[in-house]
Amino acid sequence: MPSPRPPATLHVECAFFSYMLCLGPSTVHKTRRLMSSPAALAPLDFPMRKLLCAEVQLATAVSAGDVESWRITIAGRVVPIKLCWLQGYVRDVVDDSIELVDKSGAVRVRELKKNPTPVDWLADGLYCSVVGLLRCDPGTGVVYVSVRKLINLKDAASEHGVKFLEDLWYAEIADLRAMLESGELN
Repeated sequence: MPSPRPPATLHVECAFFSYMLCLGPSTVHKTRRLMSSPAALAPLDFPMRKLLCAEVQLATAVSAGDVESWRITIAGRVVPIKLCWLQGYVRDVVDDSIELVDKSGAVRVRELKKNPTPVDWLADGLYCSVVGLLRCDPGTGVVYVSVRKLINLKDAASEHGVKFLEDLWYAEIADLRAMLESGELN
């Protein structure tokens, strides 16, 4: 009998599958096939972190030449980060970027054209999920998020409402912080 997975691994898997549900049934079906392979059971080989928008500005590049390696202090611990996952309201849609806002603050999200599907639905006030890479603007030194996946959560919120998703997001963030503080999660 296989040994049970630690709670932190289960938490990451649940978060991953809740994210995949937002992508639609065909993606979930493909993901189930992928997740049944032995390689899928291995731990993630890159650090993905759920962050509040204001926390993005607290991230620092590990070295000047390696813009894809970042560290951030969360719950008193310095942790590596490659991908970040944010949720918030769209504000200030301009060309190939938006500002994403949550109760902590705002962050610029750029390179929207890198999203796998068109984002012509973007409008101020929509509640969205963003997965992306941290980047630093060489001219200003401001850290921003380069989109890898941008999802309108309006459809996912239809049953319970956006406020429910927003409250759930903050509860997930708080839960992850507690797990970091306790050492249950690295």
